[in-house]
Amino acid sequence: VFSSGAFANILTAAILFVFLTYVFQPLVVSEIGVKIYSVADNSPASLAGVRTNVTITAINGFSLDKNSKNPVGDVILKSNLQPGDNMEIKTLDGYFTVKLGNNPQNASRPFIGITTTGPAITKTNLMSVNSALSVFSYTSMIIYFALIIALINLLPWKPFDGGLLFETLMEYVSKKHALKIANAATMFI
Repeated sequence: VFSSGAFANILTAAILFVFLTYVFQPLVVSEIGVKIYSVADNSPASLAGVRTNVTITAINGFSLDKNSKNPVGDVILKSNLQPGDNMEIKTLDGYFTVKLGNNPQNASRPFIGITTTGPAITKTNLMSVNSALSVFSYTSMIIYFALIIALINLLPWKPFDGGLLFETLMEYVSKKHALKIANAATMFI
């Protein structure tokens, strides 16, 4: 019974973590993509009408991997695309068909002619991205506070659960001196 407060705090943190990870995020985020930062002049992408500030969500039906450092390049490798092949780029503005060119640095590799920024949330289901980030931030703070309070509550200080638990454990060592040992531990810490 002594550690019920600390246990409740840890349980609260665990429940909130599961809520954020498995309930909240899938309800809010529906698409992940990368934003096109630049399009090279006379590149296959520019000839197909691809513009800057457009967000790519899929290539040839493959969703982009949000954990990849080069999600577009990874999809090209996965699709086994070669120079001269057509590639369909799905964006938030529509679809573009790009005929891949030869990479200027290695003619055997395909070339699109775009530079992208890192992964970004492109579309949300229930609320704006800023609102979702606010909910995530506040819930994360509650998780951290719950864990910190649980850890402080488990310290062997006499008024906290950890102190009472320590005193009970000291009774098994020495019934006569348990209270003195627990008080000394509280004073030491």
